[in-house]
Amino acid sequence: MLITGVRITQMKNQDTWVLQFAEMGGDAQIGVMLQQSGIPFRACNRLREALKSLRNTPPQLVIADYHYQHNFSMQRSNLDALFAIMERLSPRPALILLSLAEDRLHLQRALEGPLGSLHPDILEIPLSEAALSIVKQRLNTCRH
Repeated sequence: MLITGVRITQMKNQDTWVLQFAEMGGDAQIGVMLQQSGIPFRACNRLREALKSLRNTPPQLVIADYHYQHNFSMQRSNLDALFAIMERLSPRPALILLSLAEDRLHLQRALEGPLGSLHPDILEIPLSEAALSIVKQRLNTCRH
């Protein structure tokens, strides 16, 4: 279940906001936490929408679900495109990747490539209390 983000009509005037990108539903706890934080955020489940948001006004934090693509005909995943844009942003937004335990090996391989330069926090789904506290800490950092 992807919780819809607060619609930000004038994102260009926003100093602080968070982008949540979840193609496959996302973690409901993150959506609730974002709503409770009071920080403007946009929840996207389509790549075009996420890329447009990134290009218009870069967020301070990106929370993205990492799911290994089992379709071998795809040479690049949607996350690859998202990360390529993030690498060019200055200042570069903080990144939190949410992944399932079974995708951990594939994620480690991805971190050996360009994704590694983004230095993401990697949290396992379902989120533990410790993982949620990391997200809260990052959100608090965004406020300042």
